[in-house]
Amino acid sequence: MSTVHETKAALIEITMKLIRERGLQNVNSDLVLEVSGISKGSLYHHFEDFPQLIEYAYVEIFREMVTRALGLLSHAAATSSTKQEFLNQIRLITHGNSGAEIAAARWARIEALALATSRPRMQALLGQAQSEFNQGLIEIFEAVKARGWVNPNLDPAVVAVFIQAYTIGAIIGELSTHRLNPIEWIHLVDQLLTKVILNGWSD
Repeated sequence: MSTVHETKAALIEITMKLIRERGLQNVNSDLVLEVSGISKGSLYHHFEDFPQLIEYAYVEIFREMVTRALGLLSHAAATSSTKQEFLNQIRLITHGNSGAEIAAARWARIEALALATSRPRMQALLGQAQSEFNQGLIEIFEAVKARGWVNPNLDPAVVAVFIQAYTIGAIIGELSTHRLNPIEWIHLVDQLLTKVILNGWSD
């Protein structure tokens, strides 16, 4: 947010922090103003209303998550000299997609998507961030596809969306009364990676 006005950036950062600490339902304009020390006039100078501040905060939370994911994948692609090395690094990333912090990040993304469904203003913001993330994933997989490591019959844009779908989809197992076995989930993801997405399939 380097190009954003200092006060606007501060309001967004504080709102992000409060959402993470207290949950959306416990964050209101009075709390944000109290914690930030910023005046109500300044808040409404930078945002049309308080819900718009919430929307910006959620989109920035999303950007942080996907920036981290792109960084890990870019590093895997840049530092791998063989397909097996790339696969090993992808597995480490996939196997690391568990634990309380990752689960909280998935929930935050689900909440952002849910909020956007009824807020056209947020849809535009989140749509831009999502498009940037998709493009980043496509570029990574185009690069490894050129090295012969990705199934050439697959569209990198489709792979990019699919990877996000199975990452978020783990939340379904977390909601069930019969909780998903994380080892079996990772085993399935490994099979999809090696036999479908990466160049280990058979025609």
